[in-house]
Amino acid sequence: MDLPPEEMRFMGFVSIFKESFKIIGKYRKVLSLITVTLIFPLALIFLVQIQVADHLRYAIYRHEERLEHKKHNSRLSDLITSERIGYVVLKVLYYAILLVLANLAMSAVVYLVASIYTVKPISFKKVMGIVPKVWKRLSVTLCWVFLISFIYACFTLGFSIIIYGVVGWQSEAFGLTVFIISFIAHFVGFAYLCIIWYLASVITVLEDLKGISAMVKAKDLIQGKKKVVVPIFLLLAAVYYGVLLVYEIFVVFEWNSFFLFGLGTVCVVLLTFLFLLGLVVQSVTYFVCKTYHCEHIDKPALAEHLEAFAPNYEQMKEGKDVQMNQVYV
Repeated sequence: MDLPPEEMRFMGFVSIFKESFKIIGKYRKVLSLITVTLIFPLALIFLVQIQVADHLRYAIYRHEERLEHKKHNSRLSDLITSERIGYVVLKVLYYAILLVLANLAMSAVVYLVASIYTVKPISFKKVMGIVPKVWKRLSVTLCWVFLISFIYACFTLGFSIIIYGVVGWQSEAFGLTVFIISFIAHFVGFAYLCIIWYLASVITVLEDLKGISAMVKAKDLIQGKKKVVVPIFLLLAAVYYGVLLVYEIFVVFEWNSFFLFGLGTVCVVLLTFLFLLGLVVQSVTYFVCKTYHCEHIDKPALAEHLEAFAPNYEQMKEGKDVQMNQVYV
């Protein structure tokens, strides 16, 4: 991160990954502690939840089939009800833990990379000390992302159903084609929302913006760098879904215990490193987009902004704006 802005603004797909691997290698001690403390539990819970949820769904399905052949079986009906409640409770707990760990990990890694950029002294204790304050800001942005994604999903799904209902009766093939096109459009739009969230999370930590304001700023930063940002996001997403697919096919169905343990361990390790790499790449991409738009990053102001998250911090100058200046040249 010691590159001058003139070079950083022209960093591309390969350069961003090289810089990210360089940061991981150089600061591996602190990042290893962050990984063990926050990212590894996140990956482990993520995969274990898939297996437990699949087993619960299969048990519910199997018992529902038995209930169809045994009318008025109150014990079996009560068992299905309890399993459904257990499944819902599992999902609620999973998403709550996922929200907390994901935001904590993101806060720690983004803060670390920004500290590297401002040449601030870094320690695991100091990074973990700022996490609770940054986590609150990230939660606001994440809630806005969920809300906008939910509205977008309802709109696109409703539109697809209406279109299929109007034209499907005339030609089933034509109606199916329209539905598929609508689904692809929905996927592209959702991916774009994820990319915006990708940068909005970093903006929430490093600037005095959060929620919808951070998302708007992220959308502006992406402009002109889509040819770099989009492939990065798609590559990380492809590897992510590839690991999940391997885990779902081979581990969840348990070919044998040795194979289950070995491949499951590999999937956890791969997902852990992928999460770490993704967070570092995410932070580096932010600085690249900032410099591409010729927005001068005031390192002293950024350093003070980061220091404000530290415990027992006293404002050096009352009312001073610590947000990074935006100077267009």
